[in-house]
Amino acid sequence: MLVQSSPQDVACPALNEGLEEVCAAGCRDMAGALVFALARLAEADERPVLMAVTGAWRSESGRPYSPGFRTSGIEKRARGLILTAAPTEAEALWVMEQSLRSGAVSAVLGTIE
Repeated sequence: MLVQSSPQDVACPALNEGLEEVCAAGCRDMAGALVFALARLAEADERPVLMAVTGAWRSESGRPYSPGFRTSGIEKRARGLILTAAPTEAEALWVMEQSLRSGAVSAVLGTIE
């Protein structure tokens, strides 16, 4: 069996290892999307998870409700959640990029429109 790589695979082979997109239909669904995303992460990786949001998103959706993580079974994974609020989407993207480059986080979650 011959497997060929696409140009995207060659340019960025790490995308095959774990790029996922989780979208919430609206503000009411954000908690479910966050729990789903955190549940997908490997618990063996002890590094924290970064969540980059914009100030506008935080004003509309609020902060994650940490007691809710206990009831959803992802308390251990959520314990290492770092929440950052950037003034603009461009700055939130910059925070996400720098976090991934550093290797200090196991995953990055972003709330970009």
